[in-house]
Amino acid sequence: MRSRLLHVAFVLLFLMLTVPSFGQDTQTQDSEAVQQRRAAAMGLIRTINTVEATYHSERGSYAGWDLLVTTQQFEAPRVAQRMARYYQLPTNTQFTNGPEILPGLFLRLNVTINGQAYDLMLQEKPDACSFVAFTNESGVIWLAKALGRESDKKN
Repeated sequence: MRSRLLHVAFVLLFLMLTVPSFGQDTQTQDSEAVQQRRAAAMGLIRTINTVEATYHSERGSYAGWDLLVTTQQFEAPRVAQRMARYYQLPTNTQFTNGPEILPGLFLRLNVTINGQAYDLMLQEKPDACSFVAFTNESGVIWLAKALGRESDKKN
């Protein structure tokens, strides 16, 4: 009986080591440039959340991007200083009114009519299923991944 249990254990061990693990997530390594761009995006989202919170505490409502980008809190040196913890942004960086606020980063910032809530989506390329991040007035950041594209499926 004991040898039979030992035999079954060896067979199970052999199967665990030799059978491929289907369904495991096999992420590919992103290039350093992609990692830096995504670090910049995350730093930018954190910065926008901080500036929105400051704006809300001073004025009682959140601001849309067109207004937010013109505030003193969003001047290039201040934003670069805030983002320095996450990504080294050049101090002369100029944000546009959008939707491509920085090269390769597209922003959608919606503020409710009464200014008491906002939703933000930052995406690398609007036509590709790549990096997309969401946040709102809670300050929580969510990362998203598109589903169902044939090019994203792994063999």
